[in-house]
Amino acid sequence: MTRHRPAPLVLRWWLRATGFQAITMPWRAAYYLHWPAPHRLVAHEQAHIRQIERYGAVGFLWRYAIGLIRHGYWNHPMEIEAREAEYEALFDQRPF
Repeated sequence: MTRHRPAPLVLRWWLRATGFQAITMPWRAAYYLHWPAPHRLVAHEQAHIRQIERYGAVGFLWRYAIGLIRHGYWNHPMEIEAREAEYEALFDQRPF
């Protein structure tokens, strides 16, 4: 079950300290600094949840850690995939 919710106090502190707006945990829960979260940000975190479902929690963490070492955050393949989902959500919003 996927859960999207506001970040608890400790995570809010960490998000502010790192400059991130949200974090997805291996138990398929996404926590947001600001709630309700913008549609594009939910789409970004939902992409990470799909990655967790694809690779499993341990596989996701392993791939994410190795990707950070090899590519850094911005060029990380999993982050690129999540940004693509974010951009699709941005342009897919309909006014009705």
